[in-house]
Amino acid sequence: MFKVLITTIPFGDKNSLPLEMLEEANIKYLINPINKKLTEDELIELVDDFDVIIAGTEPITDRVMSNLKMISHVVVGLGWIVWICWQHKNGESRFSSRQMRQYQLLQS
Repeated sequence: MFKVLITTIPFGDKNSLPLEMLEEANIKYLINPINKKLTEDELIELVDDFDVIIAGTEPITDRVMSNLKMISHVVVGLGWIVWICWQHKNGESRFSSRQMRQYQLLQS
């Protein structure tokens, strides 16, 4: 059974359908227990017990991704972060120079 950490807040306040779908699939989830945007260290501390995160604008770094099976990013326009991290983790080098600079900024 998958365990999902939902880091973005609020989540499911306006539309509870995503939470209902997780419950119907018998997927256990936890919505951000700190109730604020997580730092990388806070996220790393929490993520060890989970297979999947549904993330907002938290820093998604190699350290965060190390044990995850999947990341869903709910922020429009930042989906490339996950792709770049995945490429980096798997030794692929299809970065544009702009993406590489942005990725390096995330790592610093």
